[in-house]
Amino acid sequence: MKAFNSEIDLFLKDPDRITIKSKELIEIITKTINPTSSGECLDIGCGSGSLIRNLSYKLKNYNFTGFDISKELVEAATKLNENKSVNFFVGDFNFIEFDKKFNLITASGVLSVFQEFEAPLKKWLSWLTDDGYLFISGRFNSRDIDTKILFRNNSKQNSKWEGGLSAYSINTVSNFIEKLGFKCKFKKFNLPIEIKEDINNPIRTFTKELKNGEKIVMNGANIVAEHYLVKIGRNLEN
Repeated sequence: MKAFNSEIDLFLKDPDRITIKSKELIEIITKTINPTSSGECLDIGCGSGSLIRNLSYKLKNYNFTGFDISKELVEAATKLNENKSVNFFVGDFNFIEFDKKFNLITASGVLSVFQEFEAPLKKWLSWLTDDGYLFISGRFNSRDIDTKILFRNNSKQNSKWEGGLSAYSINTVSNFIEKLGFKCKFKKFNLPIEIKEDINNPIRTFTKELKNGEKIVMNGANIVAEHYLVKIGRNLEN
């Protein structure tokens, strides 16, 4: 699993930032999980650890683990975090195994990095307890079309082909999850603020307002993205 360079630069510039989408994801998590309960939480592709830090204020009896392929981001997460119940480490998804299960797993903006989503998603679900939940935020397509996208950001020196913009259809992902014995709920995330284009780093996300006032999210690759928050578990009654 390889994070693309523009995101690493963004996290390192402001490692303590918490995005609007992460705040909404935390709200959904805390409505699903009893805040007084205890358990184990894993954040896949933890970045600078801002999601874990803010979630730990809500789930005070949880132990937290986060990993990322970027050594720089993990160092930033470790430095900024003072909670002894949190452990960050550098790791590649393809080579990680755990000797315990997790009650809660989060993966923000990670699934779109992969050119095949089935293997990572199946592995993440294997790390869950029987009554656990996996929460994903990222790009998905409401139309039944799957895309695999690579880009090269020519505003950077020695630019290379990178991933992170792929979007799999809700129908494709839902069917795969159900075959594994899980249920899922997709909630569309509508960005409430305006984001201006970044001239220095054109691949960065920005918004365009339509005549009806709706904002669409796109980037320098001229790709329009739909963002969703996804809850996955064997029982989704609550």
